[in-house]
Amino acid sequence: MRKISKYLITFLIVILFYSCDQEITRSPSEPEPPQGAISVNSNPQGFKIYLNGRFTGRYTPDNVPFIETTLHEIKLKRDLWKDTSIVVEASEENPPVVEINYLLNQSMYGRISFNSSPQGAEVYLNDSSLNIVTPAIVSGLLPGRYKVRYILPEHRANEAVVSVRSSQTSNINIALKDTSVWVDYHKLTAPLPTNIITTVAVDENDVVWIGTVDKGIVKHKGKSWELITTANSSLPNNDIVKIFVDRDNNKWIGTQGGLVKLQDPNLMTVYTMSNSNLANNTISTIGQDNSGSIWIGTPSGLLKLDGSLPFTLYNYSNTNLPRKSVNVVKPIAANDVWVAIDSFVTRFDGNKFEFFKPHSEIQHPFEKSYDIPNTQISGMGVAENGDLWACFTPQSVKQNGVLKILTGGIGVFDGTNWTSVLISGNTNSINDLYIGKDGLIWVSSANGLFKFFDLHTSTAYRPLNSGIASLKVSSVAEDSFGNLWIATDNGLSKYKKYLDAK
Repeated sequence: MRKISKYLITFLIVILFYSCDQEITRSPSEPEPPQGAISVNSNPQGFKIYLNGRFTGRYTPDNVPFIETTLHEIKLKRDLWKDTSIVVEASEENPPVVEINYLLNQSMYGRISFNSSPQGAEVYLNDSSLNIVTPAIVSGLLPGRYKVRYILPEHRANEAVVSVRSSQTSNINIALKDTSVWVDYHKLTAPLPTNIITTVAVDENDVVWIGTVDKGIVKHKGKSWELITTANSSLPNNDIVKIFVDRDNNKWIGTQGGLVKLQDPNLMTVYTMSNSNLANNTISTIGQDNSGSIWIGTPSGLLKLDGSLPFTLYNYSNTNLPRKSVNVVKPIAANDVWVAIDSFVTRFDGNKFEFFKPHSEIQHPFEKSYDIPNTQISGMGVAENGDLWACFTPQSVKQNGVLKILTGGIGVFDGTNWTSVLISGNTNSINDLYIGKDGLIWVSSANGLFKFFDLHTSTAYRPLNSGIASLKVSSVAEDSFGNLWIATDNGLSKYKKYLDAK
């Protein structure tokens, strides 16, 4: 055992002396980086600096350091500008300075060819007038993106962004919509919160009141657009069903959450089931009789407001009115109110309701029938001669156990008899009727806006033959200038009918 230990110790000593006798190996030292540099600047600044085809990560003005003192290609790049290259020798002690003034190089500039349809529009570049009209070409423009705006009388101003490149001509041709007769307002052209307009009314000051499906009311006049919602007012609900202007210029607003009386400038009185005897918070229709009383239609019956609360309620509990929703009301006098109920055309004398049935619904020979398309009235108006005009939307009825669709149409009651015509299309929802200041009858439908000169002569306005915003029209109102304001599911249309030859 001692002998083995002796040999092991001897072996370790030999190994130690052998290791100490060897040279120690070391890694060669890193060479010093090159000390050459180039200084690069440009006018304008902000160009990318490339060295021998590779982006340095630097922008002018800046130095390109730590490069060999030899010839290098410096290239400057910037979007829309022509590339510029220069060969320069880097130096350690006196780095060369590369100065490139793009503004002195005419090949760096570009051009814009301005055109419009129709031509003759004034040209604005970045909101400044160039004092030229289309068509025109403007040269000497620095590369970049420019906002171009065209303005032409009786047309909607329009704008776009165009890119200008060095030594190139950029073409911009913008179509301008003719607004001499029709003007459309939607989310892209006006501060409307939605394009779905449910109702429209115009007050005696020519303020346009616009009701929306779920975004409240828009108050518009001139260039002013004011949004009224539950967030900034006492409005009980943003879903607006009806707006009615009474003879004192008060605005009555029917919503899905209550009734509102809006007095100028901003006095708002809200009626709901919780603070009054309002029968239902859903308000479907509003009207005023010749004594000034306000009549309100709800799913729970007909209400009358004589200046102050409480409401007077007429429904199945105290009259012969069926348990039906009141859709349209057209008061003429306190004892003469036309009321359209689900599946019934009625006339109220203050005590009881008289019912009108079309020929197709008469079950017994002793029942009196009338020449009306069906019993589903969706809008009414009274002409200057006292005739009552009404529009009827298509109606589903069961006759002898068979479901039948009755076509909608338009009718007039002369005090004794109804006379009516059909409006084609069983699926064409007839939404409202308005009698204009000129006596013409305007019918809003899901298949366009109809103008009736008389019961048998009419013109249809649709997007294909007019500037109306949509086929689906919900209501119409008129201002003191004779402009029609038309509510659609694609925004609001203004029709200067007095300028149209149709």
